[in-house]
Amino acid sequence: MTIHEFLTDFQGVFFWRQTAVILGLFIYGFLCRIVLRRNNPVIRDIFLAFPFGISMYCLSGFLLLITGIPFRVDTICCLMLLFFVIMLLLGTKRPYGFQTMPWYFTLSVVIGVFVLACFCTSGLLSVSVSNDSLYYYSMYGKALVHYGMYRPQFDVFLTDVGQGAAIIGALPHLFGFNETFGIQHFFNLSFLGYFGYALFNETRQAGNRRAFIFTALSILTLLVSMPYVIVSKWVMANVYFMETLFMTVYLAYELVRDEREREILFDLSVFITVLSLLRMEGTIMVLMILLCMSLLDFTNKELFVQGLLPMSVLGIAYDIYIFLIIKVSAPYTFLTKGKALIQIAGMCAVGIYFVWMRNKRFKFISEHLKLWLISGLVLVNGALFARNPGVFIGNMKAFLGNLFGQSGWGIFPVFMLALLVLTFEWPVKLHYFDVLSLGYLLVTLAVCFAREGVLREGVGDSGNRVLLQIVPLLLFTVAMHVKEYCLKKSVPS
Repeated sequence: MTIHEFLTDFQGVFFWRQTAVILGLFIYGFLCRIVLRRNNPVIRDIFLAFPFGISMYCLSGFLLLITGIPFRVDTICCLMLLFFVIMLLLGTKRPYGFQTMPWYFTLSVVIGVFVLACFCTSGLLSVSVSNDSLYYYSMYGKALVHYGMYRPQFDVFLTDVGQGAAIIGALPHLFGFNETFGIQHFFNLSFLGYFGYALFNETRQAGNRRAFIFTALSILTLLVSMPYVIVSKWVMANVYFMETLFMTVYLAYELVRDEREREILFDLSVFITVLSLLRMEGTIMVLMILLCMSLLDFTNKELFVQGLLPMSVLGIAYDIYIFLIIKVSAPYTFLTKGKALIQIAGMCAVGIYFVWMRNKRFKFISEHLKLWLISGLVLVNGALFARNPGVFIGNMKAFLGNLFGQSGWGIFPVFMLALLVLTFEWPVKLHYFDVLSLGYLLVTLAVCFAREGVLREGVGDSGNRVLLQIVPLLLFTVAMHVKEYCLKKSVPS
């Protein structure tokens, strides 16, 4: 096939349209990052540009759907432009100027992104597709574009699907190409870049050469680990949740160290909110993450106003819309009115802690939050066990069977345990990422109980897929222990 034939070929049209969408979202995200984060590492903005562009698209689309405004290309673009103007106005309040970059550097970045986008949309990279991929994301995304609004007839689409992932699945139907495969691959590349940046940033105190080798080995470990390969190639919501989870928690960890960085937390707020939309259990996960973020040096106002409030408002608005306005009704739903009320109660409890209890009057809680948080999650699981021992024990057996059986985990769990044993030191001091990893495991066990049925062993089981999402965070957590162990051993006593 000649170049001219490819450019005019039917599949070629799809190729260029998806490539153009990737490039457009990257440029939008990069411009947003520049106006929000000035005089900071450009490499970080490059890696976060596309995920932030996708997140702003998800947020804009979700706002249109729950407000009843038609879900169309023109309305989405107008709302995203409005958000950009807001970010521009926020950015002008900073006491220092815009970050300037040579034109040739900017051009090189755009050309590099274009080449990578072409590679991602070329079909050279493989994907895994299941019935859920087509039913919950491709078909649902097509329905959203066709009707331009939520309808009662969507039933389980509204109660069993992460709306953020479904909105990403609507991109092909909005812009006229086949599937989101290229978008998913480019998202993976952006994540791997940021993952490498995070590792290098945390280990460069050992020297650039050692940090580079450590980072390269860690990324290679992630790339060859069976769980990451499965999730990153599977066309499901799990890949977006898994990678956005890591980007959110590390961005918070990074921003809190610099007062200038914390002047505007709009981008962190967007990632937190979108993370709650990517899966049905996302809200509960984000509440746990916000509690872990309170271990960092964020103020109560920052945690409440820019962390909890946006995702709570949108979550409650969605519950009101589907249960009270369009009155969705289906024979089986994961999200019920009762579970929605539990989520709202959780939001209120976390809000009360941020506003009223995270201060000197309750110093015994804030100073020992790690213990309180882990103990509280253990007690929650204990209460679930008391409610239905059969289901809880069955879920535990399924989890252990998946972790140490042939359910997509390979040798990854054993390898992580071996590294932890080799670097173990007493007394144990849990840091931010340790609490996040432990909290994620305990919350996963609890939310899977909400399925009201025993989990099964197998790669495709929803409980196993939720568990698989912890892989990058867990690898990074263990890598931090290995780094600390090696640094202590290299310093003479």
